[in-house]
Amino acid sequence: MDKKILLYGFEGNRFEGIKNLAAEYDFEIISAGESDLKKRVGEIFALDYVSEEDKVYKDEDVETEFILFSDFDRTILRNFITDLRSREMVVNHKSVVTKHTVNWELGYLIAHIMDEHQVVSAVEELNGLMRKAKEYLNEEDNEEIQEAVNYALSLNQKSDVKLEDINDRIKRFEELL
Repeated sequence: MDKKILLYGFEGNRFEGIKNLAAEYDFEIISAGESDLKKRVGEIFALDYVSEEDKVYKDEDVETEFILFSDFDRTILRNFITDLRSREMVVNHKSVVTKHTVNWELGYLIAHIMDEHQVVSAVEELNGLMRKAKEYLNEEDNEEIQEAVNYALSLNQKSDVKLEDINDRIKRFEELL
């Protein structure tokens, strides 16, 4: 199978830059637009897929730049992303085709990746606040900050962590630090 990348939401120089880099790697480019959001990833990439009704695009806001990689091993994928970054082309929303995502509608996948990115960014922010809190606690005892640390650590006990859970803990730290 040939390596393919799907580009969604890119325009102008950013589209051309990624297209040119993909050509250097000999990747096939698929340019997707709004009309493709309700198509299954497998349909777009001409791969076998099974229609799963629960992974459909429900007109969520997917105004973003998104790259989807098909048939990549980790090394080539890492090299390509590193080359993108070296050209100052950071793309926050990207994914690979998997046995699961091949069945998903493109719009659903993009919305899912956007949500995941928000959660990961919030976790990074919370971790930074945790480090600050622990540094503070190394200097002096503070019951409120210790409770906030314990509250943040309670996320580890939850089986289904939501963005609101993380943001609630961030807010608690911001009030105290």
